[in-house]
Amino acid sequence: MAAVRVTPWLLWGAVLTAAWAYDPAPIVNTRLGAVAGIRQKERGKIIDTYLGIPYAQPPVGARRFRKPLPASPWYDVLNATEFNPGCVQTDLPLKRGAVFNMSGTVEDCLYLNVWTPERTCVTKSKSPCKKLLPVLVYLYGGFFGWGTTSAFIFNGVFLSARANVVVVTFNYRVNILGFMNASIADAPGNMGLYDQVEALRWVRGNAEFFGGDPEAVTLAGQSAGAISIAYHMMSSMSKGLFHRAIMLSGSPSSIAYASGIDQSANFRKISHSVGCTDYSSPWQDQKEDMVACLRKVDAHKLVERAFASLAYQYVSVLPSYGDDFLPNDPVEEDRFKLNVKDILLGTTRDEGALFLEVFASQYGFDIGDLDGLTALVLGIKALFNIKLTDSRALADAYIEADDVEDPLAALKGIKRSFDDGGFECPADLFSEQAERNNISVYRFLFDHRPSYSPWHEDVGATHNDDIVFFLGTIHSDLEAVNHTRSRDLLALFPTPPTSKEYRFSDELVEVVGQFCWSG
Repeated sequence: MAAVRVTPWLLWGAVLTAAWAYDPAPIVNTRLGAVAGIRQKERGKIIDTYLGIPYAQPPVGARRFRKPLPASPWYDVLNATEFNPGCVQTDLPLKRGAVFNMSGTVEDCLYLNVWTPERTCVTKSKSPCKKLLPVLVYLYGGFFGWGTTSAFIFNGVFLSARANVVVVTFNYRVNILGFMNASIADAPGNMGLYDQVEALRWVRGNAEFFGGDPEAVTLAGQSAGAISIAYHMMSSMSKGLFHRAIMLSGSPSSIAYASGIDQSANFRKISHSVGCTDYSSPWQDQKEDMVACLRKVDAHKLVERAFASLAYQYVSVLPSYGDDFLPNDPVEEDRFKLNVKDILLGTTRDEGALFLEVFASQYGFDIGDLDGLTALVLGIKALFNIKLTDSRALADAYIEADDVEDPLAALKGIKRSFDDGGFECPADLFSEQAERNNISVYRFLFDHRPSYSPWHEDVGATHNDDIVFFLGTIHSDLEAVNHTRSRDLLALFPTPPTSKEYRFSDELVEVVGQFCWSG
């Protein structure tokens, strides 16, 4: 069966086509220049939308692998009516027969988007509105290797209209272009996190011009986005740039199991695959030349080689610590003061089930061909990237002696081990640390399996299922995407949501809005 290629930008076609039926949004004068957007209507409420605003200089050429610089000013009115493509990344294989097509991604990608309720005061005065709204800034997830704000699930119009907040999304660098750490100034690592800081600085300096309150910024994100938020809470560089946090399915310890990956060896392997280093001399002696060489390699070729050449592909290029942004190991949470006053933190009931499905699809892992204990040992080893002996020890805790021959028992054990090790325990640990910092923590469990889920029914309420409910973008499935749904989308959206799911999403959006307004 041929793989389905799901192009995120196609999903936006209906949204923007409908938006053009409305008047242009008022021109907003930012600190760098004027921007002109479009107006959308959502449930009778006018939302002014500004897409593709640069927040940093293009990280291309000599700026590849370097920290971002603020965007340069412009002098004409910027046409902020279309999304910019996401940062360079490979296609994302999700399951047999479905692949997210990321071929349109580019290296010049550091742009953001703003949705804001209509501000009547703008037409009466050039000064900012007196009554400012809370701001919600959303960070996408994707293993630090994928993600783009142009995917329909991150459309801010629904949340802005229903919660009466200003919504901001932005692209940040991922994969080797976002996180290669050569331990030199030219490639310090964590470039994607520095991108996030730069975007938050932009919000701090410009939110007021869009009717947003720079003193009431909530940073929200899922998976890698949530992990990033935890890092920002710990970093002195992000202090004062946001005030509340919403973390879905991610905490610092969520990727602690990947700490055993030798990042230096990975980067050298990637560099060798594109002809930028060899094994004839020590790594330390080649780093400067290696980085200079890697800057000349086509960006798409580089990320494709990075994905193809690493055995543990999904978490092989990750954030690191020991720099200005993250001086200490984030897993040692007691060493940090956290920069927020309220946290809304949650997980889904069956987080690990999605990873089991994805890994099984990619690696051809058929649990039914193995006895229960063997399947469990190999599954835990694959998920946590640990030694076989350690995997065997963990397996004993997740399978009963009577079930060692049962592959279904192994399936449940693998899922529970990843639920615990990747999400539940890290969330509990981070919550406890936050409370010791006198931060109010609101913990929740998302346990609704979407009626339209493309996964096997045993997968349950798994990783990613909560995003469209909390952001309100479940509504776009019918209002914008349904009539464009063709064979390339059937694998992921086989049926529309139910009326109960729409109402459930509205309730969760109200929770998000209340949290942004008052914690």
